[in-house]
Amino acid sequence: MEEYTIKMAEKAQEEQSTQEEQVTRHKIRIEFWKMLLLKLNPRTTLFANVSPSKDHWITAGSGVSGVGFVFSIGKSFARTEIYMSRSNTEENKFVFDKLLLQKDEIEKQTGALEWERLENKKACRIKQELLNVSLYEKDDWDKMADFLIASMIKMETAFKKSLQSINKELKAELKE
Repeated sequence: MEEYTIKMAEKAQEEQSTQEEQVTRHKIRIEFWKMLLLKLNPRTTLFANVSPSKDHWITAGSGVSGVGFVFSIGKSFARTEIYMSRSNTEENKFVFDKLLLQKDEIEKQTGALEWERLENKKACRIKQELLNVSLYEKDDWDKMADFLIASMIKMETAFKKSLQSINKELKAELKE
């Protein structure tokens, strides 16, 4: 019986430790997003209605349902993306393929991007990533923020018109 009690106490302590780590991680993310949004919002209104989050990502609308401009951060990267997550896989692939046709023109404005059709998944993504930086190293935050802001402003400019055009095509196809 005593061994059982000790095991239960150890388990409870592990669970509490895990919960504390989660709370700490969430607080760090919220603090980072607050800092980023304060620096970003004077330069673009894209994320003006977005609040800091405990998640490792925040998203702003693109004007196309299910397609967002995304900031994502982690232990080893900072990333901007166009993320296509409509409920219909074929529609995501349609949006991706239409954008891919304009890759050269888009990348003239953004610099090199990673184009991920994600064949075995519903979603697609186009991303620009800064590696070897960490959310958990405050010394990296300025470098991360500078990269994210510059990248997102370029992505917004490069993708906005194309997405408006694709949205019209999607709406026309859905009516048929």
